[in-house]
Amino acid sequence: MIFDQYKAVLIAVPRTGTHCIFDILHDIAPGSKGIDEGVYRDKPPHLIPYYKHGHFTYRDWKGFLLGGQTTQAARRNYITYKIFSFVRNPYDRMASIFYHYKDHCDSKQTFTEFCHQNLTDEGFWNSWKTQTDFLQGLGGEINLDFIGKLENFESDWSQLQLQFGFPPYDPKYRESNKSKRKTIDNFEELYDEETKSSVFEHFKDDFVNFDYAQ
Repeated sequence: MIFDQYKAVLIAVPRTGTHCIFDILHDIAPGSKGIDEGVYRDKPPHLIPYYKHGHFTYRDWKGFLLGGQTTQAARRNYITYKIFSFVRNPYDRMASIFYHYKDHCDSKQTFTEFCHQNLTDEGFWNSWKTQTDFLQGLGGEINLDFIGKLENFESDWSQLQLQFGFPPYDPKYRESNKSKRKTIDNFEELYDEETKSSVFEHFKDDFVNFDYAQ
């Protein structure tokens, strides 16, 4: 997501607080939904996917900068933008994916059944691929200007204020954008040894690259 005011681009990994970030940086009231059209109303169609609340990879962004649809001057301007993202403990992220699916698809699956069905290269939704895949470049490197952790959101946001000139963090944004899922004090209560092993194997690169414990 492009934020011209701050000359910043968010590589928005699904289920890592991206709606909260979008609303804060566009000064949209906490909890508001479906009003982001004003953010991209005056943009050409080929730019809309990069301005609206959505998800594209770092490689998509690099491809856009090399593409021919936008003027060379505009691309030179975007090249100066800083790039940031947030990541999340893969076990917790998988739980969030599960409850998001249940909320939107009225699914009766258990967490174990959901893992069995989806944790394969063929079965897993493209939107829920690894965080590593969202953030790595064409050569496999991860070289963003800033990567925060959802678990440390407030302290990491303070760093973004200093480095990117972002506005102060208001906790109302995260509270109002929480999933409808039931509150889980400890995401591990969902897991047994088999599902924990499956999630670790599928998201192994995330555990390694973002320093999360198995």
